[in-house]
Amino acid sequence: MDITAYDAARSAIQKTGFTPVVQTKISLFWGAVKNGNAAFLLAAQFFPLAPLAQQWINSQYFHEIEASLLLARVTRWAGEPRLFTELMGITSPLLGIGTMQPFLLPLVSPSVIYRGLALGHALLSQVRLTPVIPINTDESDPYVAALRLIEQGDARMLQTQIVLLRISSPELSTDEKETMIEEEQGRVRGAFLEFLKWLCRTDNGQP
Repeated sequence: MDITAYDAARSAIQKTGFTPVVQTKISLFWGAVKNGNAAFLLAAQFFPLAPLAQQWINSQYFHEIEASLLLARVTRWAGEPRLFTELMGITSPLLGIGTMQPFLLPLVSPSVIYRGLALGHALLSQVRLTPVIPINTDESDPYVAALRLIEQGDARMLQTQIVLLRISSPELSTDEKETMIEEEQGRVRGAFLEFLKWLCRTDNGQP
């Protein structure tokens, strides 16, 4: 991830603090990420996977749900409908890839399963929010503490996701798998960069 994008977002938060608007933006984006991945993980329980893989997926599903609920609970929400509209434009590139397709169970294929896992891996590896926390932030603040706690859990999940990518969909070639991983990494990276730019904007939506 471009470090300058993190620097800009961190500087913007340094000026305003974690206002309700800032918290709402972060929680809307991260909540969408968590809920989207949870949707895939829920459907993945019906996929023909090895027992150990199923166990890992179930564990990840509950982590994503817990993270989403925690964010909803600690966020000081801003009552500005425009933020929801703006978020939809940012997250639209992530919709319909790997998350909702698996609900069409008769159409499930090894490539659909693998792309969903690749998307989950990209979300866990690309979406990191703690780098936007300014140095002088009160670490006892419930919102800041929640961001750090969720990201610690994500780091543990990422290691499991790497193993899942290695053992899943053996019918696919290495080239096919690597292509899907690269595509999902690029897709998530682009959406996350747009999110960081959005985070830099002032409350009236202007740069």
